[in-house]
Amino acid sequence: MPPNINASQHFQKEQQQQLPMSNGSSFTQQPFQPIVTTPSTVLDRAIEGSPQKRLNDEARVDDALSCFIDPLSTNRGDKSNKEYVKKHRILVAKAIDEINSSVTSSEQFFRQLVSKTSTLHSREDHAALKAIHLAGTSWLTSNSANNDVSRISQGHRGRLFQVSEPEAPDAEMLVRGKTFVPSSSVDKIVTVWNRFIHFITRYNPKLIEAQLTEAQRIYFAKLEHHDKEMDALKDAAAEIVETNIIFGIVLAAVHETPQKANGMNSVEYFLVASAINAPVGNHLSFKYGGSIASDSNNLLRLIRHCVCSHLVRMAEEKTSQDDYMNYATSLLNGMQNLSSIQSICGVIRMGKEVAKSKPVSMDKAFDEDTGAVMYNQVIIEKEVWSTAIPRTAERFVELLETVFDCHSLLKDVLNPNNKLVLAGADTTVTIIDESGKEKRVINVVQDIIPNLGGKHIQATINELFSLEQGTLLYLSSGAGRGEEVKGVHPFETDFQLIFNHLHFQMRSSKAINHGVNPNGWVDHFVSPSLSRLIVVLNLCVYTAARQLPNLQLPIQDDAKMAAGDMFRSIFGVSTNTKDYREFCIQIMNYLAPVSLAKTSTPAEFARQFHHSSSMHNDAYSSSRFHRRTDGRIERSPIFVARKYHAGLGEQPWNDDRVADFEEDQIPQDMYHKALQQALGNSSVRCNTHQLEGCRFLDDHSNNKHVMVFRPPGTGKSFLWNGILLARYLRGSKRKKFIVLSPHSSLLAQHVLQSRHYFRGTSLHVASIHATELDTASIVDDFDLCYISIHTFAVMVETKKEMLNSWGIGTIYIDECHLLFCELFRIGTSWTSIQDIQCFGTKLVCLSATMNPTAMTMIANYMGIKENYTVIGDAASYTLPNVAITVKKVKEDNLITRVVGEVQKRFGSGRQRTDFALHVMTMTKRQATAIANMIASPQIKCTWLTSEDTQSTRTQKMQQWADGNLDVLVSTMNCGFDCGTCKEAFIVGGIRSVADAV
Repeated sequence: MPPNINASQHFQKEQQQQLPMSNGSSFTQQPFQPIVTTPSTVLDRAIEGSPQKRLNDEARVDDALSCFIDPLSTNRGDKSNKEYVKKHRILVAKAIDEINSSVTSSEQFFRQLVSKTSTLHSREDHAALKAIHLAGTSWLTSNSANNDVSRISQGHRGRLFQVSEPEAPDAEMLVRGKTFVPSSSVDKIVTVWNRFIHFITRYNPKLIEAQLTEAQRIYFAKLEHHDKEMDALKDAAAEIVETNIIFGIVLAAVHETPQKANGMNSVEYFLVASAINAPVGNHLSFKYGGSIASDSNNLLRLIRHCVCSHLVRMAEEKTSQDDYMNYATSLLNGMQNLSSIQSICGVIRMGKEVAKSKPVSMDKAFDEDTGAVMYNQVIIEKEVWSTAIPRTAERFVELLETVFDCHSLLKDVLNPNNKLVLAGADTTVTIIDESGKEKRVINVVQDIIPNLGGKHIQATINELFSLEQGTLLYLSSGAGRGEEVKGVHPFETDFQLIFNHLHFQMRSSKAINHGVNPNGWVDHFVSPSLSRLIVVLNLCVYTAARQLPNLQLPIQDDAKMAAGDMFRSIFGVSTNTKDYREFCIQIMNYLAPVSLAKTSTPAEFARQFHHSSSMHNDAYSSSRFHRRTDGRIERSPIFVARKYHAGLGEQPWNDDRVADFEEDQIPQDMYHKALQQALGNSSVRCNTHQLEGCRFLDDHSNNKHVMVFRPPGTGKSFLWNGILLARYLRGSKRKKFIVLSPHSSLLAQHVLQSRHYFRGTSLHVASIHATELDTASIVDDFDLCYISIHTFAVMVETKKEMLNSWGIGTIYIDECHLLFCELFRIGTSWTSIQDIQCFGTKLVCLSATMNPTAMTMIANYMGIKENYTVIGDAASYTLPNVAITVKKVKEDNLITRVVGEVQKRFGSGRQRTDFALHVMTMTKRQATAIANMIASPQIKCTWLTSEDTQSTRTQKMQQWADGNLDVLVSTMNCGFDCGTCKEAFIVGGIRSVADAV
């Protein structure tokens, strides 16, 4: 079925081909038989010897390609070499057959084709061309095209991606992401669109006459309402995007049938024209193979975008889902074997092969004696690259001193031998004397105030940004590609200070296929001296600059260009960001940190383990690590960073001077400060029981265990979050904590809360789920780790030695009363806390519904007997201000009644933004049924059960915690926090009255 390509008519041909009726009672279809004899007309010509064009006439093909060939060229990789030119025959073979040599030469033929792709407007162009051209550009650049892709079902996008496939994509293909996805960058697609619309309008206007007429009518109508032509064009373009005109033009061209058998259509002529360079006064040449492949691939993406937007427009015309599905299926099935699509794919393949056929001539080398590195015949001497870090830092300081008057304070802050605690607005630097004692503390944000009133302040900020981005891209233990620095996450949320080095991550954008990025995030570390400069730049300079309307901070999209400017300035080379990365690679090759990579063993030793040396290298090699005196582990990336930084001129610093110091107790005002930092409110203070709990639990000399009995909503989680944050802000050694959560949903919410608590700091929150047990061994460098009680039980059974090796300071058991409520999990999950005292850590049990008897039983079960203290008691327990209403409902009407009650709360829609409702059920079936019946455009509702994946569970808990859901329907859970939840429905049963409260 051809597409409906005319927006003003229903384009559906009703041609039916009927087979002749058989005289017999049955009909047997005969297998296809090819014609194996020569047609009589051809045979007669051969007998008569009439001069005719022969498809295998090598001389004629050579003659047609002679306009591309330099007879003197002997280099097979040269664009003008005969052998190289003939690699493009798949592109131009049929076009050569169309050339009438008596009328025009091959060079004239190809030049005429190329001229029609020019984007320069001429008087002969159709009146509607400008408006259509602008409309297509706007459709692509405004994200309209990408949004339309997202509106198309995954099955249709998977079908659209396939070429010459008889079957629709199966579920496995869809899960793997083998579908058409939104384009991350549309710039090259826009370029192809501009050339294509000019070509098709000039080459074959009759093919798209209907669309040109429609666009012209819109454009002329807008001219009547605007005095300026450009205003009319913009208005017309906006209207054209909403119609089917753009997509009709592209689909008409794609579906065009050649005028003769095995001939060419307009799309195939466009492919030829797009692959040729036709400079005036010089011979023709084919573009670089990679460029031909890229342009053809972008044409294919343009077509797929058009199909998606076309289907979105057609959905508005269809009266039913079945009608739409039939149309979409017919269109997509018909596109699988179109000659246009197959020709595009063939040219893509040809371009890639041609690109591979050219030998790589780039020099990548270093001088072993002098340390000079070379790439593509350009050399950087060791004297230059080995001082890159100190010269960058020197320029950094010169610029910062122009915006700060407090040079003495600035010098102390920038000294890596002084202890830095990175904590956003509460970042401090502690000045330490020679004996290691604290002299004074500088609050970086409050005490180091920039003066941004200078004459050239904008230029200064721009250069500081350039130095920062160049440092991140080229000086941070390796180098990334220019595009990758654009994806660096914000300093405020994702930079950490680890072992005196700023840590961040970059991710490669190479090999992304159908929106699936197979590359992992790579750890990068900034040298200590440059780390301090970047901290001051972000916390002081950028923060102050954002308050001044006359200053404009560069954005991360500018980072690639800015980093290039820095490299040119520091390294004295002016080429491009791709080359700059190559230079850094050669430097790393010269430094050759073999011992810092994975270490293997000689073949003689490997053989003793009954495998080959190569197998040992691949599967049994080792990475280095170093356990510091404070118990923290330094892994290979930090070794590589130090080696790279040393090679670039970074001087050694005394890490022990800035290490966290040991103290059993910290001043109690640090807990108030931690709460203020976490909540962003300088006036809040810990409540009595929070302060009592922190003082007791955070005493490293006290080994007593704790039972915490406090009402809901009184901040029990501060007893781990607050202690860690207080120790961090103090610069004091902290112990690792594990929190055992009864359910994965509560765990997900706790992880989100802790990461929000620790934002802007280097505290690391980890979590382990049952599905991640195989990789649990690499989760050791954490401050706080959440583990579900079920996962912990499995770890106690199978990974007990690993748990012991982590050196845990305290294990928190949240909602510990469920030991009694969840009898069904006693034998599988809660049994893990039996005799848990054997781990030798401090144990803390938390609940809002315990009593002395329960505490005694839990203590005996854990093996701690009477060695515990209770924080909180019945006398100070504030009862929750809740009312419980019991409604008896027949089982058959239960779900319907609940749905009706919820809908009553919201009326015709959401009346209040400070009201949410939690529905808890006894079964997953009830939860999903109720949520599906409640959900509507007026009521935002979702379900949460054990069927959720880790990612969907986290997403839903984030929505609930942020107040972005009206109703959450979950199976029975404890501890869900949401400030807007004012009412809860308990459906079908309850474990206890205390649980209900």
